[in-house]
Amino acid sequence: MTPDLHTLLRQQTAGLHRRLDGAPELLALMRPGLTPSAYAAALRRYAAAHARVEPVLQALAPAGRPGLPPYRPRLPALQADLAALQVSPAVTPEPTGPAPALGPGACLGIRYVLEGSTQGARVIAARLARHLPQGCEQAFAFWRFQEIAAAAWPALCACLDRPPRDALEQAGIVQGARFAFDTFIDVFFAAEPPS
Repeated sequence: MTPDLHTLLRQQTAGLHRRLDGAPELLALMRPGLTPSAYAAALRRYAAAHARVEPVLQALAPAGRPGLPPYRPRLPALQADLAALQVSPAVTPEPTGPAPALGPGACLGIRYVLEGSTQGARVIAARLARHLPQGCEQAFAFWRFQEIAAAAWPALCACLDRPPRDALEQAGIVQGARFAFDTFIDVFFAAEPPS
Protein backbone atom coordinates (compact mmCIF):
# COMPACT_ATOMS: atom_id res chain seq x y z
CA MET A 1 0.00 0.00 0.00
CA THR A 2 1.39 3.38 -1.01
CA PRO A 3 1.54 5.87 1.85
CA ASP A 4 -0.26 9.18 1.52
CA LEU A 5 1.59 12.24 0.23
CA HIS A 6 1.93 13.77 3.69
CA THR A 7 3.67 10.66 5.01
CA LEU A 8 5.89 10.49 1.91
CA LEU A 9 6.91 14.13 2.30
CA ARG A 10 7.68 13.68 5.98
CA GLN A 11 9.79 10.60 5.22
CA GLN A 12 11.57 12.06 2.19
CA THR A 13 12.48 15.37 3.87
CA ALA A 14 13.14 14.32 7.48
CA GLY A 15 16.91 14.74 7.16
CA LEU A 16 16.57 18.17 5.56
CA HIS A 17 14.13 19.23 8.28
CA ARG A 18 16.54 18.13 11.02
CA ARG A 19 19.43 19.95 9.34
CA LEU A 20 17.48 23.19 9.06
CA ASP A 21 16.30 22.94 12.67
CA GLY A 22 20.00 22.85 13.66
CA ALA A 23 20.80 26.22 12.08
CA PRO A 24 22.58 28.42 14.67
CA GLU A 25 20.29 31.45 14.13
CA LEU A 26 17.18 29.29 14.56
CA LEU A 27 18.54 27.72 17.72
CA ALA A 28 19.42 31.19 19.07
CA LEU A 29 15.76 32.20 18.76
CA MET A 30 14.87 29.47 21.24
CA ARG A 31 17.37 30.43 23.93
CA PRO A 32 17.46 33.11 26.60
CA GLY A 33 20.11 35.75 26.04
CA LEU A 34 19.09 36.52 22.47
CA THR A 35 20.66 39.83 21.43
CA PRO A 36 19.01 42.39 19.16
CA SER A 37 21.71 41.79 16.52
CA ALA A 38 21.17 38.00 16.64
CA TYR A 39 17.41 38.50 16.33
CA ALA A 40 17.92 40.80 13.34
CA ALA A 41 20.33 38.31 11.74
CA ALA A 42 17.74 35.53 12.02
CA LEU A 43 15.01 37.72 10.51
CA ARG A 44 17.35 38.72 7.66
CA ARG A 45 17.97 35.06 6.85
CA TYR A 46 14.26 34.30 6.96
CA ALA A 47 13.63 37.24 4.62
CA ALA A 48 16.37 36.15 2.21
CA ALA A 49 15.00 32.59 2.03
CA HIS A 50 11.41 33.73 1.53
CA ALA A 51 12.58 36.15 -1.18
CA ARG A 52 13.90 33.15 -3.13
CA VAL A 53 11.09 30.66 -2.48
CA GLU A 54 7.93 32.77 -2.64
CA PRO A 55 8.38 33.94 -6.27
CA VAL A 56 8.94 30.33 -7.38
CA LEU A 57 5.74 29.27 -5.62
CA GLN A 58 3.82 32.15 -7.18
CA ALA A 59 5.10 31.24 -10.65
CA LEU A 60 4.08 27.59 -10.20
CA ALA A 61 0.60 28.22 -8.86
CA PRO A 62 -0.50 31.82 -9.39
CA ALA A 63 -4.14 30.93 -8.78
CA GLY A 64 -3.53 28.44 -5.98
CA ARG A 65 -4.99 24.94 -5.81
CA PRO A 66 -8.58 23.80 -5.37
CA GLY A 67 -9.36 23.17 -1.71
CA LEU A 68 -6.32 25.12 -0.54
CA PRO A 69 -6.40 28.75 0.56
CA PRO A 70 -4.10 30.99 -1.50
CA TYR A 71 -0.59 31.31 -0.14
CA ARG A 72 -0.10 34.42 1.99
CA PRO A 73 3.43 35.77 1.46
CA ARG A 74 5.50 36.17 4.61
CA LEU A 75 8.12 38.47 3.08
CA PRO A 76 6.19 41.73 3.73
CA ALA A 77 5.94 40.92 7.46
CA LEU A 78 9.66 40.13 7.57
CA GLN A 79 10.47 43.38 5.78
CA ALA A 80 8.30 45.29 8.28
CA ASP A 81 10.16 43.68 11.17
CA LEU A 82 13.53 44.57 9.67
CA ALA A 83 12.35 48.16 9.16
CA ALA A 84 11.18 48.30 12.80
CA LEU A 85 14.67 47.20 13.83
CA GLN A 86 16.16 49.79 11.44
CA VAL A 87 18.01 47.02 9.65
CA SER A 88 18.44 47.10 5.89
CA PRO A 89 16.49 44.46 3.99
CA ALA A 90 18.25 41.21 3.32
CA VAL A 91 20.00 40.76 0.03
CA THR A 92 18.80 37.58 -1.60
CA PRO A 93 21.81 35.27 -1.83
CA GLU A 94 22.58 33.46 -5.02
CA PRO A 95 21.64 29.78 -5.02
CA THR A 96 24.56 27.41 -4.47
CA GLY A 97 23.55 25.39 -7.52
CA PRO A 98 21.34 25.68 -10.56
CA ALA A 99 17.64 26.07 -9.90
CA PRO A 100 15.79 22.84 -10.53
CA ALA A 101 13.20 22.66 -13.26
CA LEU A 102 10.07 22.35 -11.15
CA GLY A 103 6.75 21.15 -12.46
CA PRO A 104 3.31 22.22 -11.25
CA GLY A 105 3.22 19.46 -8.62
CA ALA A 106 6.12 21.13 -6.85
CA CYS A 107 3.81 23.81 -5.49
CA LEU A 108 2.35 21.37 -2.95
CA GLY A 109 5.84 20.42 -1.79
CA ILE A 110 6.85 24.06 -1.40
CA ARG A 111 3.63 24.79 0.47
CA TYR A 112 4.35 21.80 2.73
CA VAL A 113 7.58 23.47 3.85
CA LEU A 114 6.23 27.02 4.10
CA GLU A 115 2.94 26.12 5.79
CA GLY A 116 4.66 23.54 7.97
CA SER A 117 6.93 26.28 9.26
CA THR A 118 3.88 27.87 10.88
CA GLN A 119 3.77 24.92 13.26
CA GLY A 120 7.37 25.43 14.41
CA ALA A 121 6.83 29.18 14.50
CA ARG A 122 4.31 28.69 17.30
CA VAL A 123 7.03 27.20 19.48
CA ILE A 124 9.56 29.87 18.53
CA ALA A 125 7.06 32.70 19.10
CA ALA A 126 6.20 31.36 22.56
CA ARG A 127 9.89 31.31 23.48
CA LEU A 128 10.48 34.75 22.00
CA ALA A 129 7.56 36.13 24.00
CA ARG A 130 9.56 35.25 27.13
CA HIS A 131 13.00 36.48 26.07
CA LEU A 132 12.76 38.84 23.12
CA PRO A 133 15.47 41.49 23.53
CA GLN A 134 14.35 44.85 24.81
CA GLY A 135 13.67 47.22 21.95
CA CYS A 136 12.64 44.41 19.59
CA GLU A 137 8.99 44.23 20.65
CA GLN A 138 7.86 46.17 17.57
CA ALA A 139 9.57 43.64 15.30
CA PHE A 140 7.16 40.73 15.83
CA ALA A 141 4.97 40.98 12.69
CA PHE A 142 6.41 37.81 11.14
CA TRP A 143 5.56 35.70 14.17
CA ARG A 144 2.04 37.14 14.44
CA PHE A 145 1.56 36.55 10.72
CA GLN A 146 2.77 32.95 11.03
CA GLU A 147 0.12 32.39 13.70
CA ILE A 148 -2.59 33.64 11.32
CA ALA A 149 -1.13 31.72 8.36
CA ALA A 150 -1.24 28.50 10.40
CA ALA A 151 -4.93 28.31 9.48
CA ALA A 152 -3.86 26.97 6.06
CA TRP A 153 -2.02 23.96 7.54
CA PRO A 154 -5.12 21.72 8.03
CA ALA A 155 -6.27 22.42 4.46
CA LEU A 156 -2.83 21.56 3.11
CA CYS A 157 -2.78 18.35 5.14
CA ALA A 158 -6.20 17.47 3.68
CA CYS A 159 -4.78 17.97 0.15
CA LEU A 160 -1.88 15.67 1.03
CA ASP A 161 -4.01 13.03 2.75
CA ARG A 162 -4.16 10.78 -0.29
CA PRO A 163 -1.83 8.52 -2.23
CA PRO A 164 0.01 10.10 -5.16
CA ARG A 165 -1.83 9.87 -8.48
CA ASP A 166 1.32 8.53 -10.09
CA ALA A 167 5.12 8.49 -9.76
CA LEU A 168 5.43 11.77 -11.66
CA GLU A 169 3.17 13.63 -9.22
CA GLN A 170 4.98 12.10 -6.25
CA ALA A 171 8.39 13.09 -7.64
CA GLY A 172 7.25 16.65 -8.37
CA ILE A 173 5.80 17.23 -4.92
CA VAL A 174 8.88 15.81 -3.18
CA GLN A 175 11.13 17.87 -5.47
CA GLY A 176 9.27 21.05 -4.49
CA ALA A 177 9.69 20.30 -0.78
CA ARG A 178 13.38 19.56 -1.25
CA PHE A 179 13.83 22.79 -3.20
CA ALA A 180 12.26 24.81 -0.37
CA PHE A 181 14.23 23.05 2.37
CA ASP A 182 17.47 23.33 0.37
CA THR A 183 16.88 27.05 -0.13
CA PHE A 184 16.36 27.67 3.58
CA ILE A 185 19.39 25.51 4.41
CA ASP A 186 21.56 27.40 1.90
CA VAL A 187 20.51 30.73 3.41
CA PHE A 188 20.70 29.74 7.07
CA PHE A 189 24.05 27.99 6.73
CA ALA A 190 25.71 30.60 4.49
CA ALA A 191 28.99 31.76 6.03
CA GLU A 192 27.91 35.39 6.09
CA PRO A 193 24.43 36.58 6.92
CA PRO A 194 22.69 38.32 4.04
CA SER A 195 23.58 42.00 3.99
